[in-house]
Amino acid sequence: MMRTIDKVLKARSENRRSILVPEWDETLYFSPLTTNDMISVADRMQDEGREASKNELERRVVLLIQKAELEDGSNAFEWGDRITLMESAEWDVLQRVVAFMYRSALTAHSEEEAKKKSERTEDSDSG
Repeated sequence: MMRTIDKVLKARSENRRSILVPEWDETLYFSPLTTNDMISVADRMQDEGREASKNELERRVVLLIQKAELEDGSNAFEWGDRITLMESAEWDVLQRVVAFMYRSALTAHSEEEAKKKSERTEDSDSG
């Protein structure tokens, strides 16, 4: 019998999703965000004298650097790319990738389940 924690680990490895970023001629891959990811970003910013809660936009870039991977699992960005991303990446492209990163925890299965649940709710509301 599989332990619950093993199921958690299996779900994480199976939920890696990709986004094609044509403006960068690159496909980026993301595993679901974890609590540790969020803590790590806050810690990194605090170590640099920045308050994560006061600088949400920079926090998103830091999280992107931490989470974005190439197909082989290697990091797409290095920590030193932070300033270049903030100064040179087009706002709308960066925000589209960041939004995808936040949604990366959703699988096609969970999206389909949410849709079915929504349809059942709509049916019960009309009946």
